Amino acid sequence: MSLADHQKECDATGIVLQGEPMYIDLPYLESKPVVRAGRAFVKAYQDLGKEGKARLGDQGVAVYTSRHFWTCMNKARKEDPGAYQPMYEQILPLFPFIKPKEDGTSLGDILFLNRSKIQPRRVEMLFSETDREMLLDEVLQVFHSLIAGSRSLLPLDVGIFCHDLTQFHFEPDNVIRRWAYQYFAGTYREKEENHVQA
Repeated sequence: MSLADHQKECDATGIVLQGEPMYIDLPYLESKPVVRAGRAFVKAYQDLGKEGKARLGDQGVAVYTSRHFWTCMNKARKEDPGAYQPMYEQILPLFPFIKPKEDGTSLGDILFLNRSKIQPRRVEMLFSETDREMLLDEVLQVFHSLIAGSRSLLPLDVGIFCHDLTQFHFEPDNVIRRWAYQYFAGTYREKEENHVQA
């Protein structure tokens, strides 16, 4: 695609977003219990060690019956007493693929940073999903394909991701729009910089 094409893509995304940039307000979000709970859950997961992580990854065992899961869940509930257990069960399969961050790195950022390794059709499918469970399946497939190629873990702020998933349940369009803005605006900025340097 030419720079003009990327400009049109970025402009179209901006129109869909009603001209409003959809950046993450990190200081505001860090005060949210769901963000703190997601970060606490993944920290507890990281502290489990190989054996605990392997047991949680055992496909033949229901996650909620594992004491390792409840160790993580209890840490999350200290930050957010209303932490939604099924969501944590659903995101657990992503953990072997990520390097936890606390800097606001979102799914939109991961898609942008790895755009050369992801088929545009896959991104479109992800952005058109309206069911949270199906969305997580799509994300897992994307993560699996990225790790299979490079073996380097993907940086993700699990707290922000938990916040996004909670919002997705009520307003999926807003979450998808923010991820799309991060993806398309980043792509356009990179192309613009390359064009100016040339």
